[in-house]
Amino acid sequence: AGPTRNIDWLQLREGSLSWQPGSGRWSLGPSTLQLFGEPLQVQQASYSAEAWQLRLHGQPQLAPWLRLATGFDWTGGLRTRLEADLQGQGSQLSGSARLSRLEGDLSLPDDSGQAHALELRTLELQAQRQGDVAQLKLQLASQAHGELQLQLGFDETEQLSGTLQARLPTLQALEPWLPPSLSGLRLRGQAQADLRLSGSRALPQIHGPLRLQELALQHPASGFAAQDGRLTLHFDGTQARLLDAQLGGQPGGSPAEPGGQVLAAGQLSWQTEPQADLQLQAQAWRVLQRYDRQLVLSGTAQLRLRPGLLGLQGGFTVDQGRFDLGRADAPTLGEDVRVLRGGTTPMPPRNANAPAAWQPQVDLRLDLGQRLTVRGRGLQTRATGALRVQQEPGKAARWSGQIESNGGRYRAYGQDLEIETGVLSFDRGTLDNPRLDLLAVRPDLEQRVGVRVDGRALQPRVRLYSEPVLSDTEVLSWLLLGRAPDELGSSDAALLQRAALALLSGEGENPASELMGKLGLTEIS
Repeated sequence: AGPTRNIDWLQLREGSLSWQPGSGRWSLGPSTLQLFGEPLQVQQASYSAEAWQLRLHGQPQLAPWLRLATGFDWTGGLRTRLEADLQGQGSQLSGSARLSRLEGDLSLPDDSGQAHALELRTLELQAQRQGDVAQLKLQLASQAHGELQLQLGFDETEQLSGTLQARLPTLQALEPWLPPSLSGLRLRGQAQADLRLSGSRALPQIHGPLRLQELALQHPASGFAAQDGRLTLHFDGTQARLLDAQLGGQPGGSPAEPGGQVLAAGQLSWQTEPQADLQLQAQAWRVLQRYDRQLVLSGTAQLRLRPGLLGLQGGFTVDQGRFDLGRADAPTLGEDVRVLRGGTTPMPPRNANAPAAWQPQVDLRLDLGQRLTVRGRGLQTRATGALRVQQEPGKAARWSGQIESNGGRYRAYGQDLEIETGVLSFDRGTLDNPRLDLLAVRPDLEQRVGVRVDGRALQPRVRLYSEPVLSDTEVLSWLLLGRAPDELGSSDAALLQRAALALLSGEGENPASELMGKLGLTEIS
């Protein structure tokens, strides 16, 4: 017995090593080694320049090996039985290996670091190779994730043959590992696959169907919801066709408000590089259904996937919509803040500057229709117009178009003003800083007064308006109190001074509306 040899990934204990000078052959007798921390029993091992042989068995835990092999933070006490009998001569490998579950389970964390158990019942992996012929069999069964059976073989010409059968009883099991961009998305439905594999190692071919049934998606934070979905993807060699694909929208609050649907058709291929063409048709599809936002769309779009390019073209019309902007946006955490559950370890952050596999090429149009209402921040109106977003590969998206306000009211200085002109013009390519042109006047007065807003959304200019032109004091008197300033008392004059200062204030109640609210008044005349 020799001393223990320590290597970063390998520890050899209690083994006898012999050397045959004539043949240049090393031989290792029965011994114990640790491979990445897991003990294995070596029955026989030998090595020479011409050939080598290894026979071993053990009961290793699988999580440490999976961490090294995949880079993911696998945990859990899944213990397996491993048996291997391998031989090599030159570049030829032959032999067999088998790995099967004994006890325990595996867990994989989501992006927040929260571990989720796979609930494994069965794990069986067998691999065998004789010369250039290889076979692989994998069987998985999980309480949460269903079943998978894979049989794969290669012959001496590297031709591929095999089958893949899979059943996922609920798509909800995939939620923890959705990418951060889909965080909060709820999945429902079942998936089944019954596929036959052929072709070659370099160009595999797939035959058979992949089906999704009873598909439902919900994202409560945005209000997106869809249900009654189904999809069949039929594989035929190096291409696949999308058949019978549809997804229903969530119905509105009454039977007269159906959810509509979106239909999809298309095909994909991988003869050389992945390519795909997908057509979408929305038919009165209720995309958003939340207490403060509702949106129903109709229209078509085409999605094209080419090497290095992701193209999206189409147009949609708003059939019906309602958006309540509230008084202000809800506070949000900064992009550099990450919330972790107790006892979890954060996953390494993704590289936001990593180049995308496909560069977007976009040309989408949105017609706001005639039934889109917007309310909040003092505004209540019906919006019409059209927007267009375009993007070329490697460049930022550019927005163009115009949104118009058709009537409605705008509340300012404690008064409900009627909107006569309201236009947002997107003429600089960005969505967050349109040009403003808003005129709202107080109704039912002998003097025409109101508020005009222009400039840019990020730096708006709010001015008093009157026709014919009056002084600011006169305009405020008519706007706020509904009468000329020469009819005011001393307390009313002080109120006008405070209202004048409100021209420079930001969002929130100005002094005039605050004072009238305390008096229990909605309007002074």
